[in-house]
Amino acid sequence: MLRKYCSHLIAKQTGRWQISSPDQQSCQTVRINPAEAVAYFRRSLEDYQRNEAEFAKCRSLTICYEQLSADAEGIMREVFGFLGVPGHSVRPTTCRQERRPLREIVENFEEVFRALRRSIS
Repeated sequence: MLRKYCSHLIAKQTGRWQISSPDQQSCQTVRINPAEAVAYFRRSLEDYQRNEAEFAKCRSLTICYEQLSADAEGIMREVFGFLGVPGHSVRPTTCRQERRPLREIVENFEEVFRALRRSIS
């Protein structure tokens, strides 16, 4: 979730919400307000739990972005199988905006990490 939050902040800074090639990746860093990050995480968790409860009785397939970005073809085969439709080749037209470790992206990583740990203990 921290990676998603960082991606959102960088997109707001750069005005680039998607890229189509790794050579378009920025070298931006972000300074995160720990309290805002904790609030974002809590809202995200509440949204996830609400959606899980809402769709608990429905047939569903959960897809993790990290898995999709690492193996789009394999994940899409799962999706086609789940939907019961014939599969076909799918190639993403966008790529991850950021691949660096979070410690290189977040200027105050330790401070944010401590705040997030305190919020779950």
